Amino acid sequence: MDDIDYQPTAKQSFDIKTKILKELEECNEPIDTLQVSKKVFGVGSTQKMVNPSLYALLKEGKIEKVTKDGSQRPCWKLSTL
Repeated sequence: MDDIDYQPTAKQSFDIKTKILKELEECNEPIDTLQVSKKVFGVGSTQKMVNPSLYALLKEGKIEKVTKDGSQRPCWKLSTL
């Protein structure tokens, strides 16, 4: 899958968001974008493949963007609201 041209359809986007929420629910701690991508798409996936869905879920208030100690990479967790 070529991540440069990867543009999911509306249904694929919904499925990706659902998978992201499921993976974050199963994690006990925030995970970074690349980990999310690997859990959703598998080995060889990139951050670009999940970024639009992560930011859409953030805007919807379903997840939160956090940073782990000493890291500048964003990590993600389910919203506590």
